[in-house]
Amino acid sequence: MSFQLSTLWHDFGADPLEAYARFPSELSHTGDVGWTTVRSVDNVVGPIPFPDVEQNDIPFGWSIENYQVWCRGTLKITKQSSVLIQLHGVASFILTRNEKGTHLLETRLVHDVRVFGGGNNKQGPQCQFSITVHPLDYSSSSNGSSSSSSNSDATLLPDNTTAAAMATTLFSQRIRNHNNCINTMTATTLLGREMIKDILMPSFLHNIGFAGKHGALSIHNLTMDALQVVSIRLVFQAYYHTSDVLTVLRPAVLLQRSNHAMIVSGQQRRIGFSFDLSKNNNNEALFLKATKVHAKVIVSLATPSTTFTLVDDHTIIYSIDWNSNSNNNNNRSLSSSPIVSPVFSYTFLDFDGTVQYAKAKRPRTLDANENKPIILALHGAGVDVMKDSFWTNSIDTQESVWVVFPTGRTPWGMDWHGPSMKNAFCSLDGLVKVMDLLFSKSMEHHQQSSVDYGWVVGKLSTRLLISLIDDNLYSYSHSNGGQGAWYLATHYPDRAVAVVAAAGYVKIQDYVSYSNWISHSHIDPLLFGMLESAYAEYNNDLYLPNMIGLPILARYGSEDDNVPPLHTRKYIRLLNQHNNNPGLFKVSSVEGKGHWWDSVLNDKEVNTFLRTVTHSSGGDQSLCHGDSSLDQFTIVTTNPASTGPVRGIQIEQLTIPYRKSCLRGNIETDSSTLTLKSTNVSAFKIYNRQETTIIIDQTTFHHVKTHKNTLFVLDKDSNKWKIEEKKWPRRGERSRLSYGPIHRLYESCKPLLIVIPSNKHRQPSSTHATYHHLALQIAHDWYLYGGGDSMIVPDDHPMVTFEEIDMTVSVTSAAAAAARTAIRDEDDRSPSFFRIYLSVGKENQAITQLLSLEENHVDIELEKSRIQVGSRQFDGPGTGILFLCPGSSTNELAVVVSGLDLEGLELACQLLPKRTGMLVPEWVVTSPLTKEQGLGGILGAGFFDNEWQAFGY
Repeated sequence: MSFQLSTLWHDFGADPLEAYARFPSELSHTGDVGWTTVRSVDNVVGPIPFPDVEQNDIPFGWSIENYQVWCRGTLKITKQSSVLIQLHGVASFILTRNEKGTHLLETRLVHDVRVFGGGNNKQGPQCQFSITVHPLDYSSSSNGSSSSSSNSDATLLPDNTTAAAMATTLFSQRIRNHNNCINTMTATTLLGREMIKDILMPSFLHNIGFAGKHGALSIHNLTMDALQVVSIRLVFQAYYHTSDVLTVLRPAVLLQRSNHAMIVSGQQRRIGFSFDLSKNNNNEALFLKATKVHAKVIVSLATPSTTFTLVDDHTIIYSIDWNSNSNNNNNRSLSSSPIVSPVFSYTFLDFDGTVQYAKAKRPRTLDANENKPIILALHGAGVDVMKDSFWTNSIDTQESVWVVFPTGRTPWGMDWHGPSMKNAFCSLDGLVKVMDLLFSKSMEHHQQSSVDYGWVVGKLSTRLLISLIDDNLYSYSHSNGGQGAWYLATHYPDRAVAVVAAAGYVKIQDYVSYSNWISHSHIDPLLFGMLESAYAEYNNDLYLPNMIGLPILARYGSEDDNVPPLHTRKYIRLLNQHNNNPGLFKVSSVEGKGHWWDSVLNDKEVNTFLRTVTHSSGGDQSLCHGDSSLDQFTIVTTNPASTGPVRGIQIEQLTIPYRKSCLRGNIETDSSTLTLKSTNVSAFKIYNRQETTIIIDQTTFHHVKTHKNTLFVLDKDSNKWKIEEKKWPRRGERSRLSYGPIHRLYESCKPLLIVIPSNKHRQPSSTHATYHHLALQIAHDWYLYGGGDSMIVPDDHPMVTFEEIDMTVSVTSAAAAAARTAIRDEDDRSPSFFRIYLSVGKENQAITQLLSLEENHVDIELEKSRIQVGSRQFDGPGTGILFLCPGSSTNELAVVVSGLDLEGLELACQLLPKRTGMLVPEWVVTSPLTKEQGLGGILGAGFFDNEWQAFGY
């Protein structure tokens, strides 16, 4: 069955089956749809055709082809057993029982053009999904219903199985030889093979070494007990001739304390580790000559009753010879020779301490010139940087410029907002550290001429004081990455010197079909405006004044039917409007080309643009943001939490959070005076400017040391600006580091901690199972959509009941530094980390303690039969709430998800913004109507002021 148009609304519920016995759809000529029979082939259902559905994508592009589908099938189980069911490409599924017999399986699909593509106008948009059923090597009785709601990998787990039986069956063969070295260690069942999902290792550069010292593996806990990762060992077999093998055994260092490397039943976590081959001594030089390296990963795990070991020996890393000008990532002359390519992948610690990777393309010449630029290439939706060589081939090898291809943590890049942009910045810092590591190794083995002095990538964020032209960052991007380039240029303009945006859309609301949301027919426009304010910080057109002065090349194919050329033309029109010059920037329209073509970022026009801005030391001086001829400027933000310094000025606090705020500046060079007029700004910091006299709203400050991180604060009593020299903000007061909205939780500088009520509260088993399931869903969504890490703990866990216990072993300072690098923090304040608390009423004791803290001024009360926000009370069945509040530890922010009953809790959990585009502010009260009306079922929503007092609808 096919239903209404649009996208993302299914995350809020909005299922028409909740209100109708029939199946309405305006996509059909008759106004409703029915069932269509589709056969599965090789476990794949679809593509699913809809011959009676008409699509009109001319004014909208591919985004108009989003729709939802319900599919119904049967699953026959011949005997009572435990099975592993995996569905790929579904939004949610329901299986009604799991005993012997025939069972009804219903799946909800969403046709997302970012996954399935679009533009197939003759047959209309089609989607498909796959389902696999694996019997496990143990049996149990399980019953009841289970459900999951992810968008890609949903796993149904058996309800009960004894850990002892599993350990006996799973890991029966553990063989060691006499000198205690591993000989053979194999998980003998499907369950064992399914538990290690993937291994992440850096590239191996021929005669140089691994491009990074970090790796990671994903473990899916398919047992019924919580698992603790005790240790990880690595066995490297280096093949340097056809038959010669060198074996090296190395212990890996867990990046988290072992007792924090916990994986609850059903959870999948990526466990990071570091490794070091420098102690290889005499064998290291021989090891570096390897043409391929076979990596075996040995993981020791423990449950409360037993220990066992998992082994993955499927990782083969082929050596890369990067001393080549070739752009072919797979140019390999002989099977026993290294791959010849300037492109390699490297690993690094991201802002949250997880191990991530990016790819880089080395320049033809390695030198120590710090002033050269760096090209940051932001990919489009659905691009897998590891596998899709067309993307790394799309930009030529440069003479002395590095090209960095970040992942954004997912193929979808999360629209390059929040976590993805932080990931991009951390990938730059990570490359610098990798090059320092590799250069030192190369010098040790006398493989690098001393005249090169180092392999300098370019000036990055390694110092606290940043001048306007220190970060020579060029953004090359396409499609979703094109929008990401606009986002980078408008939110972090002091980090960029030029932008090439191809086929980029202006903002998500203009690209996907928000106008066709079911909710618009039910929601109060005032409430929708409040919800939309949660996403206003990503309105690139609103922030456009921040990027004035940057050299821009905006282009598209004239036949683009995915992102209509209207987006690029609109953005350039607005940019020229702000410059008061209608002809300043021109669009580059390439005749006859569609959304993508191989030379979109690599033709004569693009390369000429790059040479021009490179040779003019950061761009045409009439357009460069550091040019003194630009004597007037405007800084715009609705949320300084997602906006970096603009022209050396960082807005720190808004008078009314989440309202449009401006600083308008006028520079008088002769008198070294900067005049600022503020709108809705109550604090800002000047990091690095040359003026010595600052006039703010007619208040004058002489002999200001603007290069010393000067903080200006609006005094609430006198309404006059002052230089703040005391500790700020004061306790309980908010600033950009404690601003939300709730989607900020995915920018946590540590793994998310999900806190659920413990069993000691004597809940019914079904209630505790619901808490466990909801926590799993949150962890799964963050892992799936953002490559993130989470811990699930009860409310009596030591990490909750005591002061924050550091989760890391040796990477704490490195991860914190990476987080500051990612958000461009030039002060000493540590970035925030997040915890999520789940509860019905007061069942979670940690929430009760949190809200009773003297310094917690949030005006929300949770009672057994009512929820109170300010003076408003909500007491209907199925009512739920989620809200942001101060945490119990320093630098902690908390997201509380609660309900008057389990239904309310489940509905509130559904509103956690697991994907980009979800309109969730700092507090939301929901009701059962959301299942039918989506946002129309929300009872109230809004934000908190600087004193944590709620305001909104």
